Amino acid sequence: MPTYVFRTTDQTSQTPVDIRQSFANNEAAKQEARDALAEMAQDGLPVNDLKRLAITVLDEFGNCIVEYRLVLEETTDVAEGDRLTVMTINPEIFPR
Repeated sequence: MPTYVFRTTDQTSQTPVDIRQSFANNEAAKQEARDALAEMAQDGLPVNDLKRLAITVLDEFGNCIVEYRLVLEETTDVAEGDRLTVMTINPEIFPR
C-alpha cells in the first residue's frame, strides 16, 4: 500500500508535524484526513498565529493530494444592529 504524509497544523503549533500512514488509495487517505481534521477541531479552536487547523495530504513522492483547513476568522465589518452569519463550505470537504 502507498504511504502518505499528513502534514498537520493544530491548535497551538506554528510548525507543521508530519505523520506517515499507509492507505489503499488517495480517496482512503483523503477520508482519513477529513476525519482527523474533525477530531482536531473537537480539541478546541486554533490559538496559533495562523488561526487555522490544517491537514495537507502528500503522496509517497511528496506531491500534494489535498489540503483541508478550518479557519477561525474574526471580523468587525458588521453594522450596528446587523447580524452576520458566514459559512463557507468547501464542496471537496463536504460533498453533497
